[in-house]
Amino acid sequence: MSNTDITADDANLPDPDEFDTDDLTNEYDHMLKLLDVAAQQAVYKLVGDGRVTDHQKEQARSKWANTLIKSVQTRRQVLESREIERMSREIEELREQRTERGWQ
Repeated sequence: MSNTDITADDANLPDPDEFDTDDLTNEYDHMLKLLDVAAQQAVYKLVGDGRVTDHQKEQARSKWANTLIKSVQTRRQVLESREIERMSREIEELREQRTERGWQ
């Protein structure tokens, strides 16, 4: 890895062992940060100073393109999952309020 490669340390990622497993928001945020690092590294390798220009290494460049695509797709899925989880909690809170008020 060269000095200009982006690492997880560069992204100031939290230690996964410090997560409260009941707090999915932190887990989603951590996943999104990891995916951002992967996407940044892929862009760097594709078009930045880290670009592979040797024709024999074009296959490696293609793999970085696939990494970028997968990172973006996975990031979208994580964002959707986070939003679904947020809405599920909101629905549960509304149900609890309804029960507390004696509404059916």
